[in-house]
Amino acid sequence: MKKEAEEKRLIVVHQYEMQASWLSWGLDKMMKSDLGWQTMLYQYSQNLLKFVLNSQTNTLPTPDNLRRWKLKRNELCGLCGQQEVTLSHILAGCPWVPNVENKLKGEDRYKWRHNNVLLLIAASIKEQVIVAGKAPERKAKDPLIKFVRAGEAMKRSIPSKLKGLLSQARDWIVDFDLPEFRFPHSAYVFPHEVCATL
Repeated sequence: MKKEAEEKRLIVVHQYEMQASWLSWGLDKMMKSDLGWQTMLYQYSQNLLKFVLNSQTNTLPTPDNLRRWKLKRNELCGLCGQQEVTLSHILAGCPWVPNVENKLKGEDRYKWRHNNVLLLIAASIKEQVIVAGKAPERKAKDPLIKFVRAGEAMKRSIPSKLKGLLSQARDWIVDFDLPEFRFPHSAYVFPHEVCATL
């Protein structure tokens, strides 16, 4: 009976164009992979949570939604003045940003968002480099592949937490071209030891 009621509710939800978009997320998979549900539910402010949920379901009061809801007819983009703009235009596609804002000195909104993603990656890499630096050295005579003679049992070894490239050395140094990793008012200088060509 409960399963039947849930199926009826989903059939009704599928009839709504905008509100049904969450069904395409693969909600079960998303919760298992944890897009940040614990963070969203317990660490976001009420306004930020409302914005995140409304942006995911495209129910923010964007000009195209205001027109669809018959609240306003000719609402324009506040930056470029374009009509009938969508959520993706506002969040990532307004031509005013690359044509005007990016020419101003300082960090524009796209670079800021890009740098924040890189900052999270950089922090994770630095954390792993610290773990690699504290790990015991692998003995030079230890082979990477340990063969077992026929008829002998394999000796169990304690698996290392380090995997991949970081496990091969203990003296890693990482540099990131991000404002947070530079001295105040200094430009980043790419290391001369590293040659990059196109």
